[in-house]
Amino acid sequence: MIYLFFAVLCSSSIALIFKFSEANNLNRYLITSVNYFTAVIIAFFIVLKKWAVYPKDPNC
Repeated sequence: MIYLFFAVLCSSSIALIFKFSEANNLNRYLITSVNYFTAVIIAFFIVLKKWAVYPKDPNC
């Protein structure tokens, strides 16, 4: 349930950021690029955390 909350929060926030950028004539391509870069960094840390939890050698 917490993941659903975070998904709704992130989707709503990106929509609000796009509305804000449109009202202030900001570069939407830059904002979209920063959004994707942030998503890649967060996903990278999630993957690293999961790899740290599960050892590579199951016989340890």
